[in-house]
Amino acid sequence: MADKLSWSREPMSFSKRHGYEPLPECMRLEYLSEQAKTAVYNIIADIVLVSGNWAGMESFPAPRMCRRAIASCLNKNILEVQVSRDEILDELRSIVYELSFNKALDLLEYMANYQDDQIRFGGSQELNVRLSRFSQDINNAFDEHGVAYVFDTSNRPYHIWPRTSMEQGVTIQNAVATLKHHELSSPVTHLRDAASHLDSRQYSDAITDSIHAVESVVRIFDPDNCRKLSDAVNSLRRRGVLKHQALAEAIKSLYGYTSDEKGIRKALVFDPKANVDINDAMFMFGACASLAAYLANICHPEGES
Repeated sequence: MADKLSWSREPMSFSKRHGYEPLPECMRLEYLSEQAKTAVYNIIADIVLVSGNWAGMESFPAPRMCRRAIASCLNKNILEVQVSRDEILDELRSIVYELSFNKALDLLEYMANYQDDQIRFGGSQELNVRLSRFSQDINNAFDEHGVAYVFDTSNRPYHIWPRTSMEQGVTIQNAVATLKHHELSSPVTHLRDAASHLDSRQYSDAITDSIHAVESVVRIFDPDNCRKLSDAVNSLRRRGVLKHQALAEAIKSLYGYTSDEKGIRKALVFDPKANVDINDAMFMFGACASLAAYLANICHPEGES
């Protein structure tokens, strides 16, 4: 269906009204992909395997740490936790792959914060190296696989925090619903493509498509004069649709982040692999989705024919 600014009077279902489009993985809270689980488990297993076959080593640093971590995550008496290396690996695998996502994150926090003088002063050098970089290795895995969480290692105890919030996810879904309600297929397609690029860790492409979503709305209501967002804002101000000068300037400033000589848009023109990361891409995805929906609403509010 061709894009048009019209408000359908046909009743919409809850799902359509609230736009339950799949969010990109990096915004999907309470979720770990199978690839992310595998990366996390491999980092944990590497710590286990560096200590040898564990025969007769139950009181040594690595076995003791792993048993305590399992007991803590599963609320078990430590005497109930298996002792052999292979059984420990099975328990750890079960926590990461089979239990709810929060148990896996509990395990990671426990291991990152584990303090033991025997490990620091008496453990093997290889074990010390792996433990010292554990939280950074996990963060690297989270970035690589687009996980919606990140380790904050600024101060002990280290904690895992979400990159986003449930509310932000709902806001984006509602923005998509608004665009669909106005029958604006082009910006919806661009946002869907941006989400796909986020999942593929193609952050520059995600930002580009997020920007295109806004531009496609702009061109619909003033195709001749609105080649860029600043033109659209000026047009809306002249027509009295966008009433607040401060808001107009704020929108221009946000978009300037992507279009001026130091912004992302210029960087993408001259370097397709511009130095943008997951946080940049998530910010622009959310901001552009909300801005596209806002422009659609003020250009044709509910109730107009």
